[in-house]
Amino acid sequence: MSDPGKPRWIVDTSGWPLVLFRLPGKPKELPDFEAAIRDLEALLARKERFVLIQDLTYASPDATRRKRLVAWIKQNELPLKQCIVSMGIVAPTAFHRGLIQATMWFVDPVIPIEVFPSTETAVTWAQRIGREAGLLVKPR
Repeated sequence: MSDPGKPRWIVDTSGWPLVLFRLPGKPKELPDFEAAIRDLEALLARKERFVLIQDLTYASPDATRRKRLVAWIKQNELPLKQCIVSMGIVAPTAFHRGLIQATMWFVDPVIPIEVFPSTETAVTWAQRIGREAGLLVKPR
């Protein structure tokens, strides 16, 4: 269940089929994880292919959310494979890259994943990947 007082991930689809999940800044509390899952499920329900970027710049670790994410990925392998061409993760620090590695210990990626030091490099990559996959990618 969502908590309306919790911070939320921003889901930017203005560059569709490039989708950017990001936090608006450093939240004082953990963002609403269930709302983020519902947002991703809504994207998958479109049954259209897209390139996903998740910007972890302001993210904080949480073992409970990581376990929930791993379980959700395992339950949703088919729609993830069908819709997400590739995923770029913005991990600007060694700490963030460690979060990614810890998650990958529990689940094998079901889609190609690349890690980037900045949003700009991830967006450039995503635009190229989208074009190569035959998707019409708008410049950002």
